[in-house]
Amino acid sequence: VNGDRLLLRAVGPGLDLRDGRLRATLEGTQLRLAEFEIRAGQGRITAGGNAELGGGLRQLELQARAERAQILNAPQWSATIDGNGRLGLRDRKLAIDGRFTLEEGRYDLGNRIRPTLG
Repeated sequence: VNGDRLLLRAVGPGLDLRDGRLRATLEGTQLRLAEFEIRAGQGRITAGGNAELGGGLRQLELQARAERAQILNAPQWSATIDGNGRLGLRDRKLAIDGRFTLEEGRYDLGNRIRPTLG
């Protein structure tokens, strides 16, 4: 399974991931994600891992890394993250482990709530 110039957009929350690349192989019920990379603003998100698909999603091991990845960019907010993590699924038990930091963020309260001096 190969994909180039992949795009994931959600206008409302400001999700705009572009120029993605996917390289995966499927052998029987085994899916191997050899390469996944997508541009997120000036940064990127990468991932790799394996999945067992026999009889539904039975097992999953996925590693992901965000490098100055702008995951949200809308007029009212923005967020840029950095870090890495792991997602695992085995015997119907989910394990998530990782460390991500918010490198840059903004949330605009709008005109309704403004602080005033006493």
